Amino acid sequence: MAKQKYVSVNDYLAQSTHPLNEVAQALREVIAHASPLVGEHIKWNSPAYYFKGEMPPGDAREYKRDLVVFNFNRKEYLLLIFPNGAEIHDPQGILEDLFGDKRRGMKFSSVAEVKQLGKPLKQLVAHWANTVGT
Repeated sequence: MAKQKYVSVNDYLAQSTHPLNEVAQALREVIAHASPLVGEHIKWNSPAYYFKGEMPPGDAREYKRDLVVFNFNRKEYLLLIFPNGAEIHDPQGILEDLFGDKRRGMKFSSVAEVKQLGKPLKQLVAHWANTVGT
């Protein structure tokens, strides 16, 4: 069976039957409004957020433009993956080394967790978006 192709994040979330869809909506609000430099689209068949400003030339395989990608593979939590998370200045220590490589992540299982970590997450994404283009 072929994977569903989604046109937009709105489309994706409207069609999602994931039990934590409300958590995804809350996270979307935080991330999408972190900075005017943050854009959203569907990448790797999930909502993803990227730096939409000018960038110096670089290797596309380094995923420098990618800020954070949603992962809906678990029912008990929603995972945010920061492809270059090891490079992010994280003074609050909210990112976890879940993969043993340069990626970092955050797990959310409730809207209450999003409310609790929303401000530091928004600050982290805004700082990262402002850093990527330099």
